[in-house]
Amino acid sequence: VVSAAAVTSSTGEAVVSSGFLVKMVVSMKIARESLDAPMKKRFKAATARASGVVALANIILSLSADSRRAAGDTRIAITLVAATEDEAQDAANNLSGESLNRELKEEGLGSVRVIEDTTIVTSDGSSLEVKRDVSVSGGSG
Repeated sequence: VVSAAAVTSSTGEAVVSSGFLVKMVVSMKIARESLDAPMKKRFKAATARASGVVALANIILSLSADSRRAAGDTRIAITLVAATEDEAQDAANNLSGESLNRELKEEGLGSVRVIEDTTIVTSDGSSLEVKRDVSVSGGSG
């Protein structure tokens, strides 16, 4: 079993020492101070289910005030740590605003708006193309 390792940099951003990072940025209509530890745990649980492949322990949330939006909005940078490229691709394909909002609703949390769609970053800092699964989105056929 290959494991992935991530650490948080001095800027608060997750970096990976091995494996892959799947990143997504969303905005939520909630004050940053309101996102306490139990709420973050529920948000992570919803994210894990929405991604379909990532364990709860492999999710990092970075919170900041969303200065481009109304007061009370919080910008949430979601980082999923994946051990393999296949796991990263699956997570990136599964994780969307729609899937995350569905799971957040199950947790009794508010919805989010996607600011930056999912991306994949390798341990050397390069980006990988997210290979979208057209069969999931109902491509022509």
